[in-house]
Amino acid sequence: MCSATKQCPEQRSVLFAAARTLSAGLFSARESSMLAAIGTKAIYMTLSQQIIWGSFYLGICFLIEIMLLTWCVLVIRKLVERWETRSTILATAGPISVALMFIVLTHTVQVWIWAIVWVWGDVLPDWNSALYFSLVTFTTLGYGDIVLGEGLRIFGAFASVTGLLAFGLSTAFLVALMTRVFEERFLN
Repeated sequence: MCSATKQCPEQRSVLFAAARTLSAGLFSARESSMLAAIGTKAIYMTLSQQIIWGSFYLGICFLIEIMLLTWCVLVIRKLVERWETRSTILATAGPISVALMFIVLTHTVQVWIWAIVWVWGDVLPDWNSALYFSLVTFTTLGYGDIVLGEGLRIFGAFASVTGLLAFGLSTAFLVALMTRVFEERFLN
């Protein structure tokens, strides 16, 4: 029986169906036949497929982070114009608070992207497991209580690389913002 958390065997993930179609043109018949057996069977991708699809989802997450952080800068610029006339505390803490909200949003979106990959690909059985695994992997915490099969380990590692890059970019963004805010407020 099908439910919201478990797909029927005949239902196929759009993402993994696209992966199989694309892989058929990029890889040999042997490699293509080993790609993602959907359902309760083990899901397997070749090393090259794991690298290509892992890089693809990493790239999507990175583009989303860049777009959201750019939007954050535009929002902060508009808000600072209003805040400058009010108080020094608001003009100082406001931009940092807005940036933190955007950073949390950005990381949350990226965790959800990876959770969608795990559920739609029928890799993990439900949203709870997928979100938990995505969050633990994204933050590189890696408890090890949910482990991917041998045919998806490299692909799964791309979720942690995504997290490392996301936290690095967010940290650099926040440091640059705080440096600028404090220089404008207290050193000029």
